[in-house]
Amino acid sequence: MSKTEMMESLDDVFTDRRLNRRLVEQALAVTATEPVPILGRYTALASGGVSGQRGVFVYDPGAVAGYTSSLTRSLMARLRTLGDAAREGLTIGLVAAASAVHGTRSTVAWLAGDASPIRATPIPVTLPLSEIVERLNALQPRFLYGYASILVRLAAEQRAGRLQIRPMSVTSTSGTLVDEARAAIAEACAAPIVDIFGSGEGLVGTSAPDDDVLIFNSDFCIVELVDAENQPVPPGVPSAKVLLTNVYIHTQPLIRYELTDSFGKRPDRPSPGTDTGYGKAQALPTTALTQHFGWA
Repeated sequence: MSKTEMMESLDDVFTDRRLNRRLVEQALAVTATEPVPILGRYTALASGGVSGQRGVFVYDPGAVAGYTSSLTRSLMARLRTLGDAAREGLTIGLVAAASAVHGTRSTVAWLAGDASPIRATPIPVTLPLSEIVERLNALQPRFLYGYASILVRLAAEQRAGRLQIRPMSVTSTSGTLVDEARAAIAEACAAPIVDIFGSGEGLVGTSAPDDDVLIFNSDFCIVELVDAENQPVPPGVPSAKVLLTNVYIHTQPLIRYELTDSFGKRPDRPSPGTDTGYGKAQALPTTALTQHFGWA
C-alpha cells in the first residue's frame, strides 16, 4: 500500500468506524502546541516524509505508549546508568517543531504525565537563532535534542562562544546526519552523538552513541528492505524502499506499506542483545540498519 492509496481510502483504513478523514483534518487544523483529542481518545500526526506527500496517522493510547517508548528506549537506558541523585534536576532541551502536528512536539506532551520519568523543554526551531541560544543558555540542558540542521547551526554558535552549554549527549532527529555535521556537532559540544529516525507511520530507529547504525523497533514493526520490484535486497545492498507492517497502531493498520526511505542491513552487526552498552541494555528484538541517501 502506498501513501497515496492510504490517503485516498483513509476512512476504510480506520478500524473505528466513527473516525473519518474530516474529523482528523479538523483536529490537525486547530492543533497548536498540544495534540487535539479526536473522539476523546485518539490523537493525530501529519507528515510529509522524504516523499513530500502529506500523510496523516491516528494513534490510540496504546500506540502512543508504544511510539514514545520506542523513541525513549536509548535515553532510558542511559538514565538507568545514573543514580537517583544524578537524575535530580535532569534537563532535556528539544529544539524542534513548534506545532504538535509533528511528532517531535507531540512527544513532549505525551511524556508530560506524572507517571513519566522524562521531562523535555520544547524550544521551537522557528524562533530566531539568537533566541534559541538564549533559551538554551538559560536551560543548560543535560541532554540536547534537535533537528540535524539546527544542531549544525548551534554547533557554530558554541564554537563562537555565544552558546555555552555542556550536554552529556546530543541527539539528532528528523533529518540527514551526514558525517561532516556529526563531526562538527561532536567537536563543538564535546559530547557523544545519537541519531534517531522516526516516522509518523510508527517506525523508529535509534543509534548507539557515536554510531551510524540504527536499531529499529522491530518488536513493533516488521521491516522489509526491497528493490523497486518489491523483491528483498541482500545485506549490505541499499534498498529502493521499505515495506513496513506496523503491528501496534491498531486504529490505522499498515500492512506492507511503502516508505520511500533507503536503508541497508549491516551484515557485520552482532545478534540482538550481544552489543555492549546501550544495545545490550535495551534487551529487545532489534534490526541493525544503516540509512542511505542518494538512491531513488
